Amino acid sequence: MGNKVFTALAEEAAFKSKILGEGVTQLAKANYAMRGLYFSSFSSISLGIERLGKLCILLDYYISSDGSFPKEEYVRKFGHDLGKLYEMSHNIAKRNDVTFKHGYPDSDIHMEIMKLLTGFARGDRYANLNKLMEESYGRDPISE
Repeated sequence: MGNKVFTALAEEAAFKSKILGEGVTQLAKANYAMRGLYFSSFSSISLGIERLGKLCILLDYYISSDGSFPKEEYVRKFGHDLGKLYEMSHNIAKRNDVTFKHGYPDSDIHMEIMKLLTGFARGDRYANLNKLMEESYGRDPISE
């Protein structure tokens, strides 16, 4: 793996680590008096999970194709669907016998969190704007 590729992967991993950590920290501070922290937290966490899932897909492709990365369309087809990215990452982990210290996060509560974050990533993040425009799409992620 070339230095340029390794650097890009390392920088992407560091970015994901940072935004996921910030998202979880903001979520711990969020309350109904500071509703913006929920949106900020959900934004960071959902973006981090999305990019982590896409990185898993890129690395899986890289490994299985002897060192080449796919075209952008290959990853773009997943869009903001965290559920699909999560499922694909889970399949990659199982196929490669990857184990996790605390087990794979697939309990009922994990699935409900993924459902909430997927809805947020796919459009619920615009809930406040949709209320102003009287759009029917989107749920209030804080209420959820």
